[in-house]
Parts: sequence; structure tokens; C-alpha cells
Amino acid sequence: MRKSEHSIPHTIDANNRKLLEITDLTKVFTKGQGLVRSTILAVNKVSFSLEREKPEIFTVAGESGSGKSTVAKLILGFEVPTSGRILYKGKELSALRGKKQFIKEVQPVFQNPFETFNPLKKVESYFLETQKNFALPGQDDGAAERCLESVGLSVDEIKGKYPGEMSGGQLQRASIARALITKPSLLVVDEPVSMIDASLRM
Repeated sequence: MRKSEHSIPHTIDANNRKLLEITDLTKVFTKGQGLVRSTILAVNKVSFSLEREKPEIFTVAGESGSGKSTVAKLILGFEVPTSGRILYKGKELSALRGKKQFIKEVQPVFQNPFETFNPLKKVESYFLETQKNFALPGQDDGAAERCLESVGLSVDEIKGKYPGEMSGGQLQRASIARALITKPSLLVVDEPVSMIDASLRM
């Protein structure tokens, strides 16, 4: 029996040199019902790939509303493509969505940190939970502190504070630091420095 060209790999291919492969990625949103039903083409046949052993920064550029955030959500598994393929390390994203290893290796940083953090939950708890649930072998308790320092924050600046008690720039830097704790293979960011002071963006 001949295999389909798009047969789904069931295991991550250790020999696959691609970290991420996106082919003809398309997302259509439907609004309304019946006679007032309409469709919005948010992403139209986007294709690109990232090498597995070659660190790089890949930028998706476009005007507001052009689908950049939707592409990010599709890669993270927060949205399901209408058509097209997303492979992570040679495996279909649909088979990885929600899996602990995928969450550990692929971390997000969103544009608005106030939508990322629960206003009733202390910011430091996110660091404690991330380190507890996704600690790397041999990783010590100082990983969170080092990640905070890498973005110009100290533990004292977040300790005991709720999101509303921090500035947008501080909270965004905390969001970046939290994402770095797991040493992700892929960091998916959506305008991550929009709230950070210009003097700190470099």
C-alpha cells in the first residue's frame, strides 16, 4: 500500500535537521451564522522553516491585522490550521499539542503581559511553577534569578507582587524571563518589547 505524501510521523525524527517546518499554512475564521455568516482569511499559504542546529532570529513582518499573531498562535497550538502543515522536529504539531515536552521546548511571549498574568496571582508563583514543572536535569534553584537578571530585573522587584503592582515594562521583562527558564528550543514572541522602555530594548 502506497503511503500518502502527507502521512503523519508518530515519533520525533532525531535525524530531521529542521526545528520547525511550515507549509502552506492557512487559517480562516468564520463569523456569524446563516445569512450574516462571513469568513476572514487571517493567514494565507504561509511557508517557512527553521534549522534545528542553527540558532537564528526569524521575523514575520506585516501591518497590524495582517495575521502575525495568528501565525504565532498556530505554531503554539492555540489555534488549529484550516489547512497546511506544521512540523516540529519532524512531527505533526497536532500530535504534540498539550504535551509536556512540547510546552517545555516551545515557549511564548505575548505582546500584552497583563493578559498573560492572572491579576489575582503573584508574579513569583509563575516562576516557581515553571521551575517545578519543567526543571532541566541538574538545574539549580537559582535558574529563575539568573533569568530575571538577564532581562534587568531582580527577585526583589517581583517578590510578593501582583501584576497590577508592576509596570507594563517590568511585567513584560518578567514574562520573557519566565519563558527562558526552560531553555526552550523555540521562543515564539509577539511584539515582546512593545511595553519596554526604549533604553532597555537592546
